[in-house]
Amino acid sequence: MIETLKQNKELWELFTKREEYNPTILDRYQRYPYRISKHKNVLEPEVSKFLLENGLEVGYPEGKKFAVCLTHDIDTLYPSKSSTIYCAIRSLRCGQTKNAFKILLSNIKR
Repeated sequence: MIETLKQNKELWELFTKREEYNPTILDRYQRYPYRISKHKNVLEPEVSKFLLENGLEVGYPEGKKFAVCLTHDIDTLYPSKSSTIYCAIRSLRCGQTKNAFKILLSNIKR
């Protein structure tokens, strides 16, 4: 099913949130800002619809009618040194000196 999805470039990029990889603009909390996303219709399950139309069969444990899935978005547990330096440089370029130092100091082992 993943291979079928990969063949549709636009949906694959939506599924993987490709536009959030290496962003040039971040908000003050270092997040990708929704306002610049090209996918504004968050209430339309485009990828799910595509998968169902292409043969995905959904099943739930013990034959139940629905399931609850709790998740939490974690982008990086332990950023590498190069990732930390990159983020600090990116903050400096955006004029966020204080944030750059915070990023660098957050990885110093106590």
